Amino acid sequence: PSGYRLEQASGALDVAARARSAPSGVTRYDLAQPVTVPDGGSTMVALLNRRVPGEVAHLYAPEGGVADSRRHPFRVARFENRTGAMLERGPVTIFERGEFVGQGVLEPLAAGATTFLPFALDRSVVVDRRLERSEEPGRLVAITRGRVTVEVFTVQETRYEVRNGRSDPLVLYVRHPRRSGMDLVEPAEHTELTERAAVFPLRVDARGKGALRVLERSPVRRTVDFLSEVGARLVGLYLEGAAADLPLAPKLREALRLREDLVKVQRRRRDVEEARAEAERNAEQVRRSLESLRRVERAGDLRQRLVRRLAEIERRLEATTRQLVELQEQERMLRVQLEELLQGITLRTEDPAD
Repeated sequence: PSGYRLEQASGALDVAARARSAPSGVTRYDLAQPVTVPDGGSTMVALLNRRVPGEVAHLYAPEGGVADSRRHPFRVARFENRTGAMLERGPVTIFERGEFVGQGVLEPLAAGATTFLPFALDRSVVVDRRLERSEEPGRLVAITRGRVTVEVFTVQETRYEVRNGRSDPLVLYVRHPRRSGMDLVEPAEHTELTERAAVFPLRVDARGKGALRVLERSPVRRTVDFLSEVGARLVGLYLEGAAADLPLAPKLREALRLREDLVKVQRRRRDVEEARAEAERNAEQVRRSLESLRRVERAGDLRQRLVRRLAEIERRLEATTRQLVELQEQERMLRVQLEELLQGITLRTEDPAD
């Protein structure tokens, strides 16, 4: 119409709207600001009729408000928006092989984006999810006065086991929530990654089973004693690498040898302490038996056997006591040697500015 400028038309196309569903299933759009249609002019709603690539599949993505969704996946229509335009929110009716299979609601979908449109829960497919956490060594960071700073990995393994009770094979997409600070370890081929989730495709035969293993890990720095298993292991791995010829390498190897000797002595001392404690319990039991037979006249032979047994136990106690003293002395000597050696070792495997 006369007097209607191009910039006015451009502004009309850029009006923000908030969509909400009405009880009748119709989607209503509330505009954030007034739109003026000039006298004699018109406005339009775009309708698009175009094929887009897609498939009917299954999606395992538990939702708190959907009963049984932790055990069963959703049947979904999965498609990519190749229309070249933004698809607005609205209801979608889904047909498969010419038959109605369900309805869903499409959220706003940008051009080029892929989405899942759930329309039913399939109880003929069962998913079991198991979670395990562990820790694995990473690398040596520093050694200072016998304290070892290491970087270890907190590892989380999630296993999804699927049982397909259907008479046809299926593609199950597993939407795995990504946890802050954790990285996926070697994700499977065709994995789709977003900031909040990873989607893994899994093909399962008819009446068959399938499994998916998802590994995530996060580095954690920790300061441990040189005597600890993780500290010694990472020092050993460090010496097996490029650090084998460093000036500190001989001292570190000697420290590892002393640590190994000390651990062996400590282990032997604990064994002797347990044997001594067991002998003391046996001796106390024999003494109680002798006390209970003290006034029994016809128990002379039994008392003599118990006395001989007590004497034997006490001899073992004396021997284990001497052995224990020797082991304690060895332990003190090795500990002092190791501590003196470690006092002269300061090491950083990375730039302090890192």
